[in-house]
Amino acid sequence: MATIDVKDFFLSGSLYELLEDTACIFNGSHKEVVSHALHILLEHQYVQLQPSADRIFKCVCGTGMGLIHSGGVASLSFYTRVEKSLLSQPMREEYGILAYYRYHDDIWVATMCNDSLRRMYNQMKSSASYFKLKCTAVSQRQVSFLDVCVYREQYTLSNGHWHSFLQVMPAPPKEVIPLWENSGHHHAVHKAWPKAVIHRAMRLAPENQREFFGNRLLEHYRNCNASDFTLMHMARAITNFGHPGQRRDVQDAVWCILGYHPAWRVSIPRVVAKLQPPAGVSRVRISWRNGNLSFRSKINTHNRVIFGAGNGTSTSFRR
Repeated sequence: MATIDVKDFFLSGSLYELLEDTACIFNGSHKEVVSHALHILLEHQYVQLQPSADRIFKCVCGTGMGLIHSGGVASLSFYTRVEKSLLSQPMREEYGILAYYRYHDDIWVATMCNDSLRRMYNQMKSSASYFKLKCTAVSQRQVSFLDVCVYREQYTLSNGHWHSFLQVMPAPPKEVIPLWENSGHHHAVHKAWPKAVIHRAMRLAPENQREFFGNRLLEHYRNCNASDFTLMHMARAITNFGHPGQRRDVQDAVWCILGYHPAWRVSIPRVVAKLQPPAGVSRVRISWRNGNLSFRSKINTHNRVIFGAGNGTSTSFRR
């Protein structure tokens, strides 16, 4: 097993290299539309080093870290350059690839042996072009990938053959970095992530060790000088793990999750207000949950549509 890091993932590739690698995936009229849209997005990237600075710089490389389109464009480009051929059936058999996972610039791969891994890695580096790869860990027993640690266990069967399997556990706390309050993330993200990171670690842990892993992560964040707000919500998440909240009436609910965008607050309520509700549904609630926008349709005796905003306010429309 090994982990590979794609260095400067969002800051690699010129405008025309990214356009060519991304657009070639599409066909016909879609290819022309995608090329035109990406040209506008990538050609107009500007940064200001300080809010009070009087100089603005134009970005000439990369997809723009933090922008909505950045991850998708960089991932499609990397797929075209590296993964399209690497993950084909003949290549998987040649390099003995048993499993391959990538989240943006982090890659976890398992191969038949270290020699297969070495040949696969050299092939990836030769085809990566403007992407720079670095192998960060190689082990036959365990490697850490994102916020999990993958263990390889093996034992001998009664017939003399050996069996191998993978086990996933929460990563050691030292490899989990807190999200600082002064980052540029939306306020809904800052509000939701303490509970999300605790519950993810506890879900990955064995049932009889969940509280231990939750408290271990909480202690790590306390040592990293996390804010009182963060620590409070983490401690509450440990206590409430596995217990249903007060509002869990989802048997009559319909959910639709979208990534956050400020325009949703205005545009979606206008659209939903014009829709006819399904039979038996007379209320639609829009609210922010875990940094995402949720649509909730619920049976209600009042003939109105309610739209809840992210700041706790709501707007009602009677039919």
